[in-house]
This record gives sequence, C-alpha cells and structure tokens, in this order.
Amino acid sequence: MPNTDRLIDEIIKRAMEAGEFDNLPGTGKPIEWKDNPFTPNEWRMAEDLLKKNDLAYPWMEKRKEIEKLIIDLKIKIALMTPLSKVAEEEISNQILKINKEIFDYNLSVPGVRLQRRTITLEEILLSIKQE
Repeated sequence: MPNTDRLIDEIIKRAMEAGEFDNLPGTGKPIEWKDNPFTPNEWRMAEDLLKKNDLAYPWMEKRKEIEKLIIDLKIKIALMTPLSKVAEEEISNQILKINKEIFDYNLSVPGVRLQRRTITLEEILLSIKQE
C-alpha cells in the first residue's frame, strides 16, 4: 500500500508541475455544499425549507443564545474583577440560570456529541485570565 501512495503522490506532483490543475472551474471560490450527505432522506425537505428561509433548528438557535449569555457574563466579570462577595453571589445565580439553559439545550439536541458542558465560576475566571 505505501508504494501505491507514493506512486499516486508522484502522479499528482507531475500533474501540478505540468499545470494541469491551473484554471480549474471554481478556482479560488468557496465550495458550495448543496446537501448534507449525512441527512436522512426523511429530513431533507425540512432542511431545504430551513435553508431557503434562512432559518435553523431551534436547538441551534438556543446554542447561539447560550454562547451569547456566556460571553456577556465574561465581559461583566472582567469589568468587576476583583469580585466582592455580593458580586460573586450574583454571578453564581447567573451561572445557575445559564446552566439550566444548557441543561434544557442538551435535552433538545439530536446527539450527545452536540451537547454543551455546564459552566463554573472558576472556569470563567480562568478563561478571562488566559485572554
């Protein structure tokens, strides 16, 4: 198999040197994917309707909202650092609310790999220091 790989690499290299890949149709333009090949047939029409109307699945919109809440919280914490006891309690309450949103979101996604971890104050403080 390794010999085949080297042979193919050599053929491609020669073709590139000969300019056979120059001026191909669509050069320099992004690839436009029409359909997701992993979408089951029964969902293709729904995805097509969503795409044509510039919409997304509700769980995708929910993820965007959660990420915005987290970014807003990080900005707020960064402006308040060092945190007083009262501020820390207020932020902890906000984190609880965000984690509830994350929990609800995780129940709505179609697969485990799309779920999001909950957040902690320590994690946020660490990410602020690293930025």
